[in-house]
Amino acid sequence: MPKGHFPDTFNDLLESTILVTIATVDPENRPQVNPSWFLFAEGKIWLSLTPDKKKYWNLRKNPHIALCFIDANNPQRYLEVRGTVGEIVEDTGNAIINRIARKYTGADWAFGVPGEKRLKTSIDVESWTTM
Repeated sequence: MPKGHFPDTFNDLLESTILVTIATVDPENRPQVNPSWFLFAEGKIWLSLTPDKKKYWNLRKNPHIALCFIDANNPQRYLEVRGTVGEIVEDTGNAIINRIARKYTGADWAFGVPGEKRLKTSIDVESWTTM
């Protein structure tokens, strides 16, 4: 599995509105897989989390993560990224979730519960594979 940053030839997947499949590890060391919105900006993959979800608690206990971006037009083409989450911090003013929502809907985040605490994190890529 190659180390470091993935090839730029897969940036089209990262800039598209496909869902990313995210794998984390739960406290019993079992994989947990969820589809999610994401943002690729400033050369980083960004996620928005809420502190009441298992994904958040899994990452707090074990920061290792895998993400799979599958080309909707050619399912044989994908980018898998493995790494760790960077610092998980408050998404002040919903800056990241609004950018993510605009990517997918064209508007700011309008889901969730009013006053809901949002967190942001980026992925530190350690290795990747493609097809």
